[in-house]
Amino acid sequence: MLELGFAYLGSLSYPALARAPLEALAEKVHESCSLGVLEGTELVYVQRVAVNKLMSVSLGIGSRLPAWCTSMGRVLLGALPDAELESRLARSELRRLTPHTCADPQELLRRIRQAAADGYAYVEQELERGLCSVAVPLRNPAGTVVAALNVGMAYRDNARGRALAEVLPSLRATAAEIERVAGAVLPVRGG
Repeated sequence: MLELGFAYLGSLSYPALARAPLEALAEKVHESCSLGVLEGTELVYVQRVAVNKLMSVSLGIGSRLPAWCTSMGRVLLGALPDAELESRLARSELRRLTPHTCADPQELLRRIRQAAADGYAYVEQELERGLCSVAVPLRNPAGTVVAALNVGMAYRDNARGRALAEVLPSLRATAAEIERVAGAVLPVRGG
């Protein structure tokens, strides 16, 4: 019975492995949670648990957003070697989407590198007014960043404080849980 169970788990990918932990996280923090991957200059949603509708656009699996102005995108871009990061930013259409959007290439590079150093990215009203999010990396068993997890929240006073003090620890614990499960069922080179 256990062999059959592990065979089934071994066939699952990160989006499937992340579903239950993301549901538990969404229930705990009462916010929408997502798993995304980097494809070119875009962030692609590969798993999502929506609790409430914050954005004017509908996000689901397969949705794409510019990576440079999202928390998950910044986490993923920050995991790239410097030359690759700079190349992807050069190919991105950097423009102000809201009055809060950072579209300056040098400042954006600084923020992405800071996110890599901090192990998380927090973005406030850069993609859309009234929306903020915090994201962390998800690593495969070899330690390579293969995806990012985030929690999206409505912007309000002290949104950053809540994101970092209340949401970030739960987000990190969820990433660690997914990495633990993946490490037990996926090959080291898997992604």
